[in-house]
Amino acid sequence: MIRSINRCLNSKLQEICNHALKLESINQMVKTYLPASMKDHCYVGNFKNGCLKLILTEPIWGSELRYSLPELRDTLRREAGLFQLTSIKLEIAILDSTVEKKQKRNLSISENARQDIIKRAHRVKHLELKEALYKLGGFKETKNDNL
Repeated sequence: MIRSINRCLNSKLQEICNHALKLESINQMVKTYLPASMKDHCYVGNFKNGCLKLILTEPIWGSELRYSLPELRDTLRREAGLFQLTSIKLEIAILDSTVEKKQKRNLSISENARQDIIKRAHRVKHLELKEALYKLGGFKETKNDNL
């Protein structure tokens, strides 16, 4: 005898699976009302207490969609039967490629430029600027060195 997978799961896991299925259903419904250009860049993240959270792949899609949110909300209520929908929130997904872009790049300068920056830093009287120039030039000071 083969049992349904739902009968094999404990109640909490079954609740999570049912919620995921519900979100997928809402996701498909929402995509039918999105402009064609946005369908691949927007998906449902959650629907709770009347608030629909849409996840966008890039900030530019949020700018475009933000202007049509009231119309989308009303259409989803009227035509898709999401009567409990009260608001739509947008969130930008943080993808690995976005994180990689924001990582600090190791830039290098030539030895001549480094020495020139340090030489000019020695002449500067403004302490914060002097420290910034030393840092930029890669100057390693000792405790006995005076800025």
